[in-house]
Amino acid sequence: MRSGNTTLAMPISDLVLAEINPAISRKLVKVLAGIKVLPGMVLAKIIAGAAAAVAKVGNTGNGVLTLDAASPILHHVVPGIYTLVCIAALANAGTFRVYAPNGTVLGDVTVGGAAFANQVHFTIADGVIDFVVGDTFEITVAEGSGKYQQLDPAGVGGAEVAAAIGYEEVDATLAEAQGVVLVRGAVVDEAGLIWPAGITPAQQAAALNVLEARGIATRVAL
Repeated sequence: MRSGNTTLAMPISDLVLAEINPAISRKLVKVLAGIKVLPGMVLAKIIAGAAAAVAKVGNTGNGVLTLDAASPILHHVVPGIYTLVCIAALANAGTFRVYAPNGTVLGDVTVGGAAFANQVHFTIADGVIDFVVGDTFEITVAEGSGKYQQLDPAGVGGAEVAAAIGYEEVDATLAEAQGVVLVRGAVVDEAGLIWPAGITPAQQAAALNVLEARGIATRVAL
């Protein structure tokens, strides 16, 4: 495995050990400006964008939900509508349950308490009029650009999730560019993968698991 600082890439004929069908395994994509993709580079796809919050019309309470200014979306956020429903009403307080777009419960947040930080990042402040059970907020996370960049385990919006392997050199250093990547149906030499600098073994292992689930397996070439 190679660091993201390398300027050398394994020849594609050595990198790709098997491929079911180029028409299926390869994809022409857009690469975000600021990087040069090399064959074997582990890439991520931006799937989520900006977040915006609104209170449901008809709420009794007039407290305010405030998205974190620096990091409104966090790891593993997905595009769609996050729903927050008041499940316990108290004077000058209360509890909201947070649901992901697919309906999964992410946790509870206390009015006037600590920030909620699971996929979305926010606080709820008490208002002059207390919340009642059933009061609702919605946080809408927009679709991302769908463009690709080098995997960034500290990123958000999809940047932290492995999605593809670079197939050819794509110079997007100065402006976004198009290029071909491997997205499924391939086996690649693990030694030819190019990782971002500073990635940990645990993060590499997690990325490899995600790639395998997407249909990109890695092997150690003999």
